[in-house]
Amino acid sequence: MIPDEKAKIVETVKNDFANFLSSKEGAQLVCNTIDYMEPKDKKLLLKGFKGKVKELLLAEHSFCHVVLIKLLSTVDDTILLKKTILNVINF
Repeated sequence: MIPDEKAKIVETVKNDFANFLSSKEGAQLVCNTIDYMEPKDKKLLLKGFKGKVKELLLAEHSFCHVVLIKLLSTVDDTILLKKTILNVINF
């Protein structure tokens, strides 16, 4: 992928990820983009979920769970994961 296009896709997903979670293809795009993200971008994406996790998980036709699993398996900041995801879903 061309670096400029990669940067545009990462920025779009990072800033507007919630709009992609209502379809299987959108969630797949977010998951694939996470593979291209730098660790700091992953953390910013994760911070975007703060306060919205429960709402996104309970939304009709939501594929948020797929993206959350991807984040849980790729982000190495366990404290941030616990604050934004795990505490909200009561683990």
